[in-house]
Amino acid sequence: MKSTAALLMFITVLSKIIGLFRDKMMAYYFGTGPIARAIVTSSTIPLVLFGMIASGIATGYIPVYSRMNHEKGKFAADEFTSNLINILFLLTTAFVVVGLVFAKEIVFIFAPGYTVEKEMTVLFTRFAILGLYGTAWGSVFQGYLQIHGHYSLPALIGFVLNSFVIVGMIIAVKVNQHWIIGLSLFLGGTLQYLIFLPQRRELGYVHQRVFNLKAPELRSLLFIGLPVLLGVAVSDINMLVDKSIASLVSAGGVASLNYANRIFGFVTGIVVTSISASVYPSLVNGFEEDKLNVVKKLFRESVTGIGLLVIPATAGLWIFSKEIVTLLFAGGSFGAGEIEETRMALLFYSFGLLGFGFRDIISKSFYAMHQSKTPMKNSLFVVILNILLNLFLSKLMGIRGLALASSISITLGAICLLISLTKKIGILGLNRVGKNIAKIVGATFIMSGASRFFFLLMKKFLTSSNISFLLSVFVAVLIYGICILHFRIDGIDELMDGLKHKFGKLQKR
Repeated sequence: MKSTAALLMFITVLSKIIGLFRDKMMAYYFGTGPIARAIVTSSTIPLVLFGMIASGIATGYIPVYSRMNHEKGKFAADEFTSNLINILFLLTTAFVVVGLVFAKEIVFIFAPGYTVEKEMTVLFTRFAILGLYGTAWGSVFQGYLQIHGHYSLPALIGFVLNSFVIVGMIIAVKVNQHWIIGLSLFLGGTLQYLIFLPQRRELGYVHQRVFNLKAPELRSLLFIGLPVLLGVAVSDINMLVDKSIASLVSAGGVASLNYANRIFGFVTGIVVTSISASVYPSLVNGFEEDKLNVVKKLFRESVTGIGLLVIPATAGLWIFSKEIVTLLFAGGSFGAGEIEETRMALLFYSFGLLGFGFRDIISKSFYAMHQSKTPMKNSLFVVILNILLNLFLSKLMGIRGLALASSISITLGAICLLISLTKKIGILGLNRVGKNIAKIVGATFIMSGASRFFFLLMKKFLTSSNISFLLSVFVAVLIYGICILHFRIDGIDELMDGLKHKFGKLQKR
């Protein structure tokens, strides 16, 4: 698990970098102005309308396919996959038609405060909705490849969409035709599916002409997947609520929250998603084979792995929020005002980073044992709490209140979900994990103080704040690594061995 997670993190870093570059380009060309807000909202709408359905299907698909493959063989499991793809085509078509016809009304729901940017947002949204076919099919084949031990391509999917959007923005600005950005959203969304085709053939998958709405396996998937729809998409829904209220609170609030959330997603995508994606099939197998000791061990390793990387990342976002935003987005139309608003949003979003990570792996544990109602109820609690806190804190703190509301709700949700998991499968043996987390926090304090001191020192000798910041990051990583090795945190030796093994195999190739 550790070596797979390490490889996924490496690939995800590359994918997230191009995502940040996309937002860097958007910040440079459009700042937090009308075009930026139109891009952000039109990208969010398909994600929430259909993305959470795709996430629910992908999460429910893995345990159902695994059980079929184990009990009936690969041919029957692949037939189920073909049936699901064919049904998804029909479902996606219905979503596309509704989205195209009611695009204006949908945009009003998502961004009631929009005025001058409304027409552009509607146009971009229609283009983005047309790209849902690639999202739907890709959601299934991401799971298909992961089940068969292929994690690299699913992690690369962000390259396709972001590359098209980057090229689209450059061309649109050059020829002063902004509708081209909408076209790039459509092409990126549709063509992202194509990257799965070569490996799909390699695994012997042959698509079959089957359409059976009464298939028992489909009912099993829906039993798992429908509650998962809300469970796995809670962060997307929270972000939607934040942006919707932000359109009423601040003119550039929607774009500022998006830039901050992109940095937040960079950390969660690298660490949390990589670990949970690599451990989820193993959790499924553990529950299928009734090996609770193995499941608990995997859970403890995952929690420690998330804490090992998320806690220092959180500290980094706290003490270097301004430097991070400046490095990534400053320039062009993104000035001092935009930097400050985005920095404050990032600061308050970072409070929920650890809660997000823990909640994700706890939710995956429930899904692995076909128990999706508990995460669903927890998600309803998180979303409702976020809405109430948004309405209250936005009046007191503006955009900062929206970010803080999300952090509070997701953290409380994680605590409640952990209590539920303990009741379900018994004592998890978290005492050792608690000791590891305490050591990680100690190492983080040492790292934070040393890196901040080094940054202030370098600013006296260097004219570039960005260079001082990057040197401080290097120092922080070095000091943190030394502290972690010195404190002898459980699992470090195995992680290092896994990295050596994985990269040794890559070099032989």
